[in-house]
Amino acid sequence: MKHFILPIVQHYWSAALAAAIAFVWIAFYTKHSGIGISPDSVAYLSTANHIAQNFIFTDYTHNSFVNFPLGYPIFLALLNYTVSLPIISLAPFTNSCLLASVLFVTNHLLIKISIKSGLIKLLLLLLILSSPPLLEIYSMLWSETLFILFVLLFFCSLNKYGSTTSIKWLLTSALLASLATEIRYAGVTILITGIIFILLKREIGFVKKIFHLLIFGVLGCILPSTNIIYNKLHSGTWAGVRQVATRSFSNNLVDFTAVLNGWFSLPKAINIILMSICICLVLCYCFYLSYKFSRQHSTQFYIVILSCFSIVYGLFMLFIASVSRFETLSSRLISPIYIPLMVVLIYWIASFIRSKLGWWKRGIAVFVAILFGLQAQHHYQLHAAAWEGIGYAGIPGYTEDQWTNSAMIQYLKKEYRNYSSPIYSNANDAIYFLTTTQAFPLPHKDLPEEINLFFKHPSFYLVWFNDGQNNDLINLRFILQQKKLKCQWKFEDGTIYYFTN
Repeated sequence: MKHFILPIVQHYWSAALAAAIAFVWIAFYTKHSGIGISPDSVAYLSTANHIAQNFIFTDYTHNSFVNFPLGYPIFLALLNYTVSLPIISLAPFTNSCLLASVLFVTNHLLIKISIKSGLIKLLLLLLILSSPPLLEIYSMLWSETLFILFVLLFFCSLNKYGSTTSIKWLLTSALLASLATEIRYAGVTILITGIIFILLKREIGFVKKIFHLLIFGVLGCILPSTNIIYNKLHSGTWAGVRQVATRSFSNNLVDFTAVLNGWFSLPKAINIILMSICICLVLCYCFYLSYKFSRQHSTQFYIVILSCFSIVYGLFMLFIASVSRFETLSSRLISPIYIPLMVVLIYWIASFIRSKLGWWKRGIAVFVAILFGLQAQHHYQLHAAAWEGIGYAGIPGYTEDQWTNSAMIQYLKKEYRNYSSPIYSNANDAIYFLTTTQAFPLPHKDLPEEINLFFKHPSFYLVWFNDGQNNDLINLRFILQQKKLKCQWKFEDGTIYYFTN
């Protein structure tokens, strides 16, 4: 027993300490108002409640949940069913457990790239823990909290497969890929990564490689395929209504590099051209690693896997944002590649230091330590700035004081039962979350069928939030031009309008 426990303590005490700090940090962030809630969070939360209570896959609009995969709401519903506590009350603890698990798996990745010192691992884990993308995500009710963990577990499983070419690890990798894709549609990048990795494996014969690709592809696609078929049957769409993108590839590249700039505290003088050169150099190096891996047996499977995933995921997000309209590429959307990039970067730096001797090695180590300190200072400044708002108002979102203390929301809680006409809003998710009242979303301005259906109502209420502007939806001015305004109730944060023919 002693020989079993001691190695675990020796290798993972740094992860345990970092995980303990993660629990404290999340508790600190969520103390004022609880877990952060965004529009996506409301959809996840309402669907999870419907699954747990009635086993139906509908969201707060009572329509089928199709804009996102069902994996994360099912996970939340299972938690609610198991613990019998409200999901939103469980969320801070759940996210802390998921973040702790991510830190343990990251610790394992650091060991595999030969970072042996417990102190160095602890410092690196704390740097990763305090990073802008991770703490933002794990203080919110978002599916990325679970997705990132499955991505990291997939790396470990695929590495095992690369070392053994065992069917057991191939099946495990396919199952993890299928589960990850059922949590976020972007999980398709994991499937692509696995396929590329199998194709690059030179030690596998042609027939065996085709057999392994079929196993991985079929099993990996089972859950997401079932989900999109369900979507088609229940909503007529494969993954909800998707509008054509309004931002070009170059615009999205600017957003992408801005996120990296924020992560790694790059000088403001770095512009899109220089950043593109840096990205091209990174891509060339990753392709070189892949080529080297395909030509001879390599023990650095992890670096190949992490590099490949970072390339595939980054290109996928740039492509999908250029053809389909959704929010601007943000730290949240790109966050799954943060830990892979960090591990690859750490591997490069460690390998470079090990290749030097004497004073060169010491000098480079000091320089790297200074860079580490500057990055840590950057994280501190970001969190200090964020805490100015979080400390007294809560995490930005619908649990923030400006929403929970809204005078218009308080009025709706008392009066909505007297409304006989339907309620529409530019933030209908906020109304549901804060008052449990069903309100309908405004139609998209480039979908005539939605607009025509909206104006067929002889009368309706419009709850207009000043902070709920959405440029994809019809605006207040357009509605006032089309319908007769009968009366209105003004509040500091918005106005309630009553329209009639």
